[in-house]
Order: sequence, then structure tokens, then C-alpha cells
Amino acid sequence: MKICLVGKPNEQERFKGYATELRSYGFEVVSSWHESDQTASLAERFQTIQDNQSQFVSKFMRITLGQNIAGEKITDIDRKSVAGGPSALEIDNSFRRFKSELLAADCVIADLNGASMEAGFALALGKRIVLIGDSKSPLISYCIGKVKIANDWVGALAIVHTLRACGVQEGIDR
Repeated sequence: MKICLVGKPNEQERFKGYATELRSYGFEVVSSWHESDQTASLAERFQTIQDNQSQFVSKFMRITLGQNIAGEKITDIDRKSVAGGPSALEIDNSFRRFKSELLAADCVIADLNGASMEAGFALALGKRIVLIGDSKSPLISYCIGKVKIANDWVGALAIVHTLRACGVQEGIDR
């Protein structure tokens, strides 16, 4: 059974451990972000840009709405922090790799503490998902047949063992 792991880039070490454990049980792990410092670095850069954009928008709104008590001004540093980022080629290559890994997977294990967008994309591709986290996610009510919920990694591991035992692999649900 082929599994793709998705989670926060800053939790690369934790997911690398998950991948090692899955492989020890005979699963094939098709995701690579947790194994590649370059991919994890790119994902962290995306997160930093998103954080900078949020701070910029908040600052801009305080200034625009007249709630600028501290007398803040938009600076060149602000502009550079939201304009700089990965090149279009880096983004395109990263997305292609992610999509090919998702397509190769029979099941995706997603930690909802940072991978809800990736889990939604996997669902759009028709993948079976094991979610670690909040069972009140809107993903569940729309795709109840494709989503399994685990409170933690131990629960997620138990679910994929059960799926494999039931013959859910290579796109075949028995």
C-alpha cells in the first residue's frame, strides 16, 4: 500500500519518523517533503511569506482605518517581505512533485494542524484520507466515505493497517 504523508513543513523530523515506521511495516511512502531539506525549506519559505502578508495586511488596515496608534508607516522592508519569495519555477516544480506523489498514493495521512489544504487537494483527486486531528473539519461531512479520523499517529497507523488488511490498495476498495 502506497502512502503519502502531509503536514507542516516545520514538523519534518516528526514525519520522517512516521515514514520510517510505515516502511518498517511494509508500506511504501511516496511523499518526499519530509525527507528533503530543499522541499521542506521551500515549504517553510511559503509559510513565512504567508505570515509576512498577514502582518502587512494588518498594518495596512490599521493605517487605512485610522487605528494607527503607533504611527506606523509602510516601509520598503514591508514591501520586500511580501514581494520576495520562491521563483515561479520553484513553485511549479514543487507543485508537480506534490501532485505526482498524491497521484501515486493509495492513501494520504494528513495532520490537520497544517495540511488541510493538501488534504482537500487529495480528496479532490479521489484519494482515501486518514486525518489526524479535529473531527469537526468540513472535509468530513462532504466526503464521509473517503475520510477516516484518527486522534493521533497511533490511531492513524491502526487505520492504515486495517485498510491494508481489508484490501484497500492500488485504488481497489473491496
